[in-house]
Amino acid sequence: MTRSYLIFILIILNVFPASGQNLISNPDFEENDGCPIYLSLIYEDTNPSLLEWFRATDGTPDHFNECADGFFLETVAIPENMFSNYQPTHSGDAYVGVVVDYETTDYREYIQGKLTDTLIAGEYYYFNGWLAPAMRVVEGGDITKMMTSDAMGVYFSNNRITDFEEYDTIGVDAHISNAAGNFVLDPGAWTEMSGYYLAQGGETWITMGNFKPYTETNKIEMPGYLYPDDADIEVYFFLDDLSLEHCGEKFLPDTMICQGETLIWNINLGEGDYLWSTGDTTRTITITTDGAYWLQFTDGLNTHIDTGIVTFHIDSTFYSAMDITLCPDEIPFTLVSPATYDTYHWSNGYYTQSTNIASEGTYYLTSRLNCNTYIDTFHVDAVNTPPDSMLIFNFSDTLKCGENWDLLISGPNGFTKYLWSNGDTTQTTNISEPGTYSLHYALPCFDFFDYIHIFDDPYKNAIINLGDDIDLCDSENYSRVLNAGDLPNYIWNSGETTQEIVINSAGEYFLTSYTDCNTLSDTITIIDCRTFNSNLILFPNPSLGVITIVSENELFLPEVSFVIFSMQGKILETKFDFLNAVTFDFTKYAKGYYLIKMISKEKVYYFDMILV
Repeated sequence: MTRSYLIFILIILNVFPASGQNLISNPDFEENDGCPIYLSLIYEDTNPSLLEWFRATDGTPDHFNECADGFFLETVAIPENMFSNYQPTHSGDAYVGVVVDYETTDYREYIQGKLTDTLIAGEYYYFNGWLAPAMRVVEGGDITKMMTSDAMGVYFSNNRITDFEEYDTIGVDAHISNAAGNFVLDPGAWTEMSGYYLAQGGETWITMGNFKPYTETNKIEMPGYLYPDDADIEVYFFLDDLSLEHCGEKFLPDTMICQGETLIWNINLGEGDYLWSTGDTTRTITITTDGAYWLQFTDGLNTHIDTGIVTFHIDSTFYSAMDITLCPDEIPFTLVSPATYDTYHWSNGYYTQSTNIASEGTYYLTSRLNCNTYIDTFHVDAVNTPPDSMLIFNFSDTLKCGENWDLLISGPNGFTKYLWSNGDTTQTTNISEPGTYSLHYALPCFDFFDYIHIFDDPYKNAIINLGDDIDLCDSENYSRVLNAGDLPNYIWNSGETTQEIVINSAGEYFLTSYTDCNTLSDTITIIDCRTFNSNLILFPNPSLGVITIVSENELFLPEVSFVIFSMQGKILETKFDFLNAVTFDFTKYAKGYYLIKMISKEKVYYFDMILV
């Protein structure tokens, strides 16, 4: 004879051995092909809305979803629907509902689905699910369908149950049942149901509902509600977030809890004899000390033994501290702790993994993990302004003279980052060409920029050349324009400050110009033949025969020659080497007019002479 066993464990610290892989498809009833539009739309084969779930009998379970609204749809809406004034989901947007018990009949509703893997014989599986009671209060406070129960079970089978012509109990015992006395109370909230199943091997289907007949189903009125005499005696449960996980060959899990807490194992393997290593013979034992605890269960045919190691962990406290410096634009700031803690309690009152802060200060986080206490301290400083000394810095523009030069430029002291426009990342950089250079220097939270202009003399190759000395007599109208060329400034000894000046008198002219690096100058001598002629003294004139020519201008004397012409143009005499004075004897010539021609530096001057 083969038997299946119910295993239920209540552990104060919710410690359940499990593989972590859920073998139930669509366990939260979220996957669908569309919104449900009315009750009883979970069919025996293809469902119009819910995927992976079916009914097992002619009883018709219901699918509820938050997407349902408007007239008929409101009967399967969330949180208000046909069976509840307010019942939110345990998670997500959907859940299902089944009739657990109705009046004095065995009318039942079951949901069933195919597991994602076949169960292995001799190994345990842990089931967990959430139940909520229906409660609908109509206008005036009357209740239409409101009682509750502790009846809910799970059955595993190799093949699908297909009692589609029947709507009462299926006729099998549940493998996992909600604990006796664990009544599903508190409309609007959820009650957890869990237990272990020892697989026979080959199971691929799960069916959930009330497997007990009316006579064995415990029912109670919902505490706190008024029941009229004619109220329907119906129990209706919502189901959400079902889970089935593979545990292996153990039904007593190795468990670690914190010292000072209590572990309660409530193991229901069915009817039979229970013997614990403590000597207890009940299904439930209370554990307060470390040790290996075994349970021997005999059902009359077989004996099952399992051992669980229980460890009470000594609470230790660990401390850590962290310094955080924030920039002005980083406040408000989020402090985040590691995600590995079980609980969180911040000094500003938050109980989440992170907390927002709006100012600097010291913040504390007290956390718990595996019975240990962790106290983390966060020292938060806000940097509002940089030191004043770091703000008083400016480059000075720099002039460099000469053909080849190098200039070492240094940025301000005390910064953590330097980046020059030429690519250098050190505090100093070497410059060998004129131009505009920038420096980006920074501290945490603050960035600064400065510029320096390095320039040389744009007139470093300029010269002043006023040209050769000139004679105004060679110029039209006896004037000449002196052009000094492109220079930054002009200072003539004549007082002008322009690039060009007009010369119409003899003399020495010089120009000075000052560039960034040099002083430029040049001199030119201007002569005027008319001035030379006016400096010649010829006497006596008229003359009786002997005349003398005297010059007051020695500049031209070494290069002057004289030629005497008659009025008919005949050369009468030539005289060279004019040294300040020259005498001509005209006594041998007849009285009349004569012309004296003076030649000096290829210039020609004429004087009239009269003999009497």
